[in-house]
Amino acid sequence: MGWTRRGTLALLGAGVVAAGMGPVEVQARPPLVFEIRTGERAVGRHEVVFQPLARGGVEVRTTIEVKVDFAFLTLYRYRHQVREWWRGGVMQALQVEAESTKEKRALVGSLAGDRLLVRTPEGVRTVPLGAMTDIAFWNPAIVRQHRLLDTWDGELVRVRAEDGRADRVEIGGRQVAATRYRLVSDNRRVALVWYDARNEWIKGRIRIGRLELDYVRRL
Repeated sequence: MGWTRRGTLALLGAGVVAAGMGPVEVQARPPLVFEIRTGERAVGRHEVVFQPLARGGVEVRTTIEVKVDFAFLTLYRYRHQVREWWRGGVMQALQVEAESTKEKRALVGSLAGDRLLVRTPEGVRTVPLGAMTDIAFWNPAIVRQHRLLDTWDGELVRVRAEDGRADRVEIGGRQVAATRYRLVSDNRRVALVWYDARNEWIKGRIRIGRLELDYVRRL
C-alpha cells in the first residue's frame, strides 16, 4: 500500500538522486515479513523478498495484503504486488499490480537514459533516475528522500522526515534499540518507521484516514 496514494491509501517513500543523496547499494538478504494489525486484530501481511540476479543486481519483490471486515461485511480490501530491479544502488525497472476494494491498476517502469518511463493507465510519466518506490521501507535511505514515487498513480509526491529519535521495540519478547522516524507527505499522510542498529526495518505504523495500521515484525 503506497502511503502517498491519493484517496483511500497511503504508505511511504521515494526520492531522486538530485534531491540530496547518491545511490544506495541494494544487496540480497533474508526476507522481511510483517503482520499488519489494527488494535489486537491481524488484518494483513507485508512481505519483502530479495532475489540476486545472475548478471548482477537484485530483484526486490514486495507483497502486501490487507482485508478489514466488520460483522459479515468487508470494509476494506487491498492487494499490492511490486517488483523492483536494482543495480548499482539504482532502481532500473519496476512492475506494479494493485487491487483495492473497487479498482485494479498496473504500472510498468523501464530505464530510458537518465530517466525511468513509468506507464500508467493515465499515460506515461517521467521519473528521475534514482527514485525509490513509496513502499521501500526496507531501504533506510527512504528517510532522507524529498520526493516519493507513488506506486498507485506513478506520480512524485514531496515528503519530509523528522530527525530520528532513539526508541526501543519489542520483537519476539525481547527489547531492541531502535531509531524512529516520522514522515509526512504533502497530502498530509503520516507514517512512523523504526530501524535497528543495523539499519534494518523492524516496525511501522501507518494512518489511512481513520484507520491505523501497525506493522509487527515476524521474520
